[in-house]
Amino acid sequence: MHMLTYARAAYFMIFIILYCSLPWLSHAAATCDVNVDADGSCTAVESPSARCVTNEWVSQNDTVPGYHVVCITRDSATNAREIEFYANGGFDPTHNGKYVSSATDYVSLRRELERVLKIKKTDASRDAITDIKDKPNAWTIFSPSGARIDDFNDCLGTLLIFEGGVFIYPAIYIGFERRVVIT
Repeated sequence: MHMLTYARAAYFMIFIILYCSLPWLSHAAATCDVNVDADGSCTAVESPSARCVTNEWVSQNDTVPGYHVVCITRDSATNAREIEFYANGGFDPTHNGKYVSSATDYVSLRRELERVLKIKKTDASRDAITDIKDKPNAWTIFSPSGARIDDFNDCLGTLLIFEGGVFIYPAIYIGFERRVVIT
C-alpha cells in the first residue's frame, strides 16, 4: 500500500518537472511587479514577461522559413531589453536563443534582429534596389493580434516577424485552435 503511494508521488514529481521544463507544455505564468504608491500601498502591475506566450506561436512540428517569434522583456533594474527568439518559428534548439539587446532605437533593433534571425532580405539590401518592381516587401514586426509594430517603445512582449511583410496566422500543430476577437 505504501509503495503505491510513493510511486504515485514519484510520477507526479516527474510530471511537474517535465511540465515546467518543456516550453510547449508550460504556459506563461502571470507575474507582477509591484509599485509603491505615495501612501505606501502596493499596486501590482503586469510585467512585460507576463505578455510573452510563445508556445501559442511557435510550431510544434517543424520550422517555418521566413517566420520568427520573439519575446522581448525589459529588465526593470537596467532597462535593457532581453530577447528570446525562435528563428523560423520552431522549437529547434539550433535556431533558438536568448540575449540582452544593445539596441537603443527601432532601426538598431531591426539591424540586430536581422543578424540574429539571419533575415536574408535586410533593410540595407532592400534599400539598395532602385527599381520599385524588383524591390521586395520589407520584413515586418507584428503583435499577436496582427497589428504592425513600427515604434521601439511598442517592441515588448510576444512579437511575430514575417519576412514577407504580411501577417498571417501561423500553423502551430494539427488541431490547434486559436480564439480571435473581431472588433
